[in-house]
Amino acid sequence: MPGMHGGEVARKMRQAKPKVPIVLLSAYVNLRAEVTSLADGLHDQGGGAPALLDKLGNLLFGPSPHLNP
Repeated sequence: MPGMHGGEVARKMRQAKPKVPIVLLSAYVNLRAEVTSLADGLHDQGGGAPALLDKLGNLLFGPSPHLNP
């Protein structure tokens, strides 16, 4: 959203749809607690697509029994 940072977007999303999972994707590794507390998951841009997909899958469907025996 133009003119808003991720924390503001997460706050508005949480107010509008409190049950929708939020994953913050950021280049910053030390986000403030007031921002991270709004998210269900965090992913830094250096983490790679496979790790992001795992986090999204875990949020939506729970941990995969194939990855976590």
